[in-house]
Amino acid sequence: EQAELYETPCISSGAPWQAVIMPRGGGKQTFDWTYHFFWGLDEALNTFVGLWNHLETNKKVGMLFPQNIDGETWGNDEYGLPAPTRKAGYEVVVPGYFQPRTNDFSAQIAEFKKQGCEIIGGITYPDDLKTFVTQCNQQGFKPKAVTVAAALLFPGGVEAMGPLGNGMSSEVWWTPAFPFKSSLTGQVSSDIASQWEVDSKRQWTQPLGYSHALLEVALDILKRSSNPLDRTANRDALVATDLQTLVGHIKFDGSPHKNICKTPIFGGQWVKGEKWPYDLKIVDNTVNQLFAPQQAIQPIAW
Repeated sequence: EQAELYETPCISSGAPWQAVIMPRGGGKQTFDWTYHFFWGLDEALNTFVGLWNHLETNKKVGMLFPQNIDGETWGNDEYGLPAPTRKAGYEVVVPGYFQPRTNDFSAQIAEFKKQGCEIIGGITYPDDLKTFVTQCNQQGFKPKAVTVAAALLFPGGVEAMGPLGNGMSSEVWWTPAFPFKSSLTGQVSSDIASQWEVDSKRQWTQPLGYSHALLEVALDILKRSSNPLDRTANRDALVATDLQTLVGHIKFDGSPHKNICKTPIFGGQWVKGEKWPYDLKIVDNTVNQLFAPQQAIQPIAW
């Protein structure tokens, strides 16, 4: 909003595009200075359903949502996770929202067991997911899939669950399996991830691809600008972006919105790794068929 107010070119990423557009007036409102590339909430929700469609279940999904803005968005009956889940023929069980950092999910687990839920979906944070999964194991509730946003973004969140992290699933931003090349270095995603691990001595993370792509786009804009010291010239170059990056093709062609470029999203599952405790493998390409899954999703082996 400040960039728009002060007429400063702004390129952003790392959040579902609706979060950038809807609070500022919705789809009919367009902007002159602020542009964003990422996938949409609707695509993330359909990715969850795509993951579940690969499993043999009774099609009963228990849903976990925290009592905050993220939970209210993901849990919304009209545009949140329940909508595409019901549309795909699943029964949805929502036992009420939980308070973040709660230490007791007994009520939710009891309801999921009572309703016979074989799948858990929603959005949680690492501490809450660890508590929930630990108590599921203690109380004998063993769903075939636990698919949540946020908590499973980083390897540390999965590792914190110990052996119970094996088989957790979520949407995938980016992994070394992405075949696209960097416009800066010519490296593919696996090269960038490997270099990151050598340099940082830490495992690659999903936002790494988008951090790299932001730099790709920014430098490309400055290269093409008729005057890199002029904000209007830089904005015009931003609008005309047409670049293949580490996360895919970036072009603001008006769909789904003047200021948005959608990027691919996939479904993934954390499995035991070779070099690191867990690796994230792409197991579903329902929303984007740009390349084949690396392997099939497996039911959680409690």
